[in-house]
Amino acid sequence: MSSMVPDDAPKPRASHLRKWADFNGYGFNLHAEKGKAGQFIGKVDPDSPAESAGLKPGDRIVEVNDVNIGNENHQQVVVRIKAGYNGSLDETKLLVVDNEADQYYKSKKLVIRGDMPNVVGLAAPPIRGGETIVTVSNGHIAEPEPEPVVTETVTTVTETVITEAQVNKEPEPEPALTETEVAVAAVAVAAAAEETRREPTPPPREPTPPPREPTPPPREPTPPPVVVQQTETTVVTTTTTVNGISEPEPAPEPKGPIDPATGLELNVSVAEMKERLSSRRKRDSRNAALNFKDKYEMFQRL
Repeated sequence: MSSMVPDDAPKPRASHLRKWADFNGYGFNLHAEKGKAGQFIGKVDPDSPAESAGLKPGDRIVEVNDVNIGNENHQQVVVRIKAGYNGSLDETKLLVVDNEADQYYKSKKLVIRGDMPNVVGLAAPPIRGGETIVTVSNGHIAEPEPEPVVTETVTTVTETVITEAQVNKEPEPEPALTETEVAVAAVAVAAAAEETRREPTPPPREPTPPPREPTPPPREPTPPPVVVQQTETTVVTTTTTVNGISEPEPAPEPKGPIDPATGLELNVSVAEMKERLSSRRKRDSRNAALNFKDKYEMFQRL
């Protein structure tokens, strides 16, 4: 590596973008950050040409199509990107560095260029799903990292094949029993039957009692007898004194039926009874209004 660039210096990236027929644009946003000079990569769409070419959010753009854009504004950078690369409007090339590499080169006061020996080239495939082409500035293709070796376990399955002849083969007949075997079997059966006969017969099961009748609900209490109170009607006889002779006033005619057992008038309210009693109060002869003649005759009688 050149003496101008230390061996441990971060590597700038030269991203070669190609548009795909089934994708709209390159798949990234270009924006300027407040307080920072230059143009930066914004959002990068997944599975896009920009992502395949190695662009990352926050990368600072150093060159566009091999031209340094450090002194150009946002609009000028957009025009350069749309102008295309290698005579094609569907391609563009961006030299970018991340924030760590940018701060490193600024601290060393080194100018980042696309022809530096440690620049890594990343080219998007011409179609979606292809492999990214990785190169270095001297034209050599960088060696990709070795892929992990996947060990597959193969399980051997042993199958038993039954031929048609074996399926249609008739089963072999069982050998016939000899006379001795028949006699032994008969003795064993007779002994088992005798043993079964000797076993005591279990007692009969007790009959299941019938289900109990449901308990009747408690009777409602007998209401107390109705007591009919009889009201005695007191007949008060009022006596009126006329000319010194007291004459009883005739009793009022009963308004209701008379009870033959008690001689009392039925169906008389308390109010009516009070009214009758007040009308039959004994009159005071001293309060009676007498003329002179009546008073004279009463004096002569005395």
